Amino acid sequence: MGDCFQKIGDLDASAEEAPALAESVRHWLIAEGVVSGDLTDRLLSGPGHPPGPNWAAAVNAPDRTDGRWTALWTNGLHIKVSPMVYWAMEPEDPGCPQCGTQQRFDEFKGLDEWTPGVGLGVNDEYLCPMCMRPSSVNEWLSSIGRGIGHLCLEFWNWPPLSEEFQKELIQRLGGHKILYLGGKL
Repeated sequence: MGDCFQKIGDLDASAEEAPALAESVRHWLIAEGVVSGDLTDRLLSGPGHPPGPNWAAAVNAPDRTDGRWTALWTNGLHIKVSPMVYWAMEPEDPGCPQCGTQQRFDEFKGLDEWTPGVGLGVNDEYLCPMCMRPSSVNEWLSSIGRGIGHLCLEFWNWPPLSEEFQKELIQRLGGHKILYLGGKL
């Protein structure tokens, strides 16, 4: 058993624009009936919105999903706005986007300066210790399916989100790059 999650992290939103984007996406999802306007404490990551009457519009093969998952104790959407590292499970070693040199994750200093609350931006650069060329921290982390940002949507115990839904979400986020992660606790 366990609880499954799907995270969609915005890799481009600045700390200043993330709250407005989060509110815009929240209003859209409520208006479309994908989530309810009510708040619940039935999520593992904080308060959030339970599935709405039109939840099937966001998932793959809704005709094969009977909706019993909506009765699970843990389910819904949590929208998080704060500096964060997007990850699913144990990290691998990132590679330099310029030269490909792997750097042990525990020695990767690109996150040391990007501490939540300090305010470095999502486009801040990290200098490769081998080739000495700079690349954004997100370019380094994308090589291992990780990222940093200020806005994350966490769907708990939902069926797989559809590509169409993710494309519409990208449009709602102003065309920003997103990182999709999934896992199970």
